[in-house]
Amino acid sequence: MNLAMIGEDLIHSYIYPGRINGFYRNLLEQYGGWMADMHPKHDSNALDSRVQISVIVSTDTELASKIAETCKIETVVTQMTPDMVDELDGAIIMERDGNLHLEMARPFIEQGKFVYIDKPVAQTLRDIVELEAIAKAHNAPVLGGSAVRYSQRMKAAREHSQNAVSVHIAGPGPWFEYGSHMVEALVILMGWDIVETTVLGTETSGAATLQWADGRCGVIQYGKGYPPGFTIQLFGEGEMFQTNLDDAVAYYEGVSNQIVAVATGEASASDWLELRSITKVMEEVGSKIVI
Repeated sequence: MNLAMIGEDLIHSYIYPGRINGFYRNLLEQYGGWMADMHPKHDSNALDSRVQISVIVSTDTELASKIAETCKIETVVTQMTPDMVDELDGAIIMERDGNLHLEMARPFIEQGKFVYIDKPVAQTLRDIVELEAIAKAHNAPVLGGSAVRYSQRMKAAREHSQNAVSVHIAGPGPWFEYGSHMVEALVILMGWDIVETTVLGTETSGAATLQWADGRCGVIQYGKGYPPGFTIQLFGEGEMFQTNLDDAVAYYEGVSNQIVAVATGEASASDWLELRSITKVMEEVGSKIVI
């Protein structure tokens, strides 16, 4: 399977192509910055010989060329053409701006092809609803969201979430950059049926509260001064569980494995109820933040 990686602002630019295609360690150290620490200390081969990223689509040709050279990607182009969509088997959307994701993904989804969309899957509820409708109409497998769901420590937290009545998560800001990680963590732990949100704060720091339909509640604190990763506390009757989702190597590895598994039909795509809930909360909180 040949995939395209698409983005104007290529977030996580060396993470997933390095794991999926393999990489040259000397070039990764030269170009990759902190992302070099997310990979083995030696040259690497493809994760699965059936799947490769063969094209990067970006107007940032300098960065795209460096990624291509480092991660064994054959072609760099500045725009996707209909002929290329026809020839490719799917796409990985790595654009930072969620407002662009729908139109970047649409040509592939309308052909029933696999698409992975990095967080946020969509910036608005309107876009996520349209993405879902197109994907279901064309039976296209869509995977997306935050890498934190693949944290080994998140698995431990899920085991303790069954009897939780409230949850607290703290992490860095700004909200636009990191909020979706924390919202997604709470949806995974507590469910998608969030009925109310409140906010006290700005784009760079503050707190958001979430309430579920059954009365459970959650608090997200974001801003400066928090440790690396995302600290979760779960509270139940007579029980408190705490963990820090700082095992980034594990969850980036988990995303890469899941991309390959869904692309090859060996795993299920994302849950649209979860994606809608995450997007709805992100949009609501964003609209209430004081700029």
